[in-house]
Amino acid sequence: MNEFAFPGDELRARREAMGLSVDDVYRKLRIPSNLVESLESGEIERLPAMCYATGFLKTYCHLLELDPEHYADSLKECVRPTGGRRSMVKCSSAGGERPGWMQNVIAWGSICAVIVLGWVAYAVVIQPKAERGDGQVEADTRAVVEAPKAQANR
Repeated sequence: MNEFAFPGDELRARREAMGLSVDDVYRKLRIPSNLVESLESGEIERLPAMCYATGFLKTYCHLLELDPEHYADSLKECVRPTGGRRSMVKCSSAGGERPGWMQNVIAWGSICAVIVLGWVAYAVVIQPKAERGDGQVEADTRAVVEAPKAQANR
């Protein structure tokens, strides 16, 4: 973590000056009490992913009638990597990041699956079956071969 300290004590002081308890904040905003306490104590390593923590912080600041951007910037300064590793995880999918080639394979596979399913649906369900109509003439090879003989016999 950076040497920069998150000003959580200002949040606590403002909440107490407004006569609100941590439970009051939970009832009004539905921000879990342990996250409010973590923000106020400056224990940012206990916060969820950065995108959620920033949203909770801005909502909390609006309740306290404080400038949310100032506190969001302070939070970002606290979690900015100082060379080694990050102190908070970044916001991403639950399974972690996939390599770029795998995302391309999944995208193209999905496109091919949609095309194949569309073709099957058309061929099996939508395309009308070819039926012989009443007005069609049928011819086979005997009729064609026997026709000239029939005219020769006349």
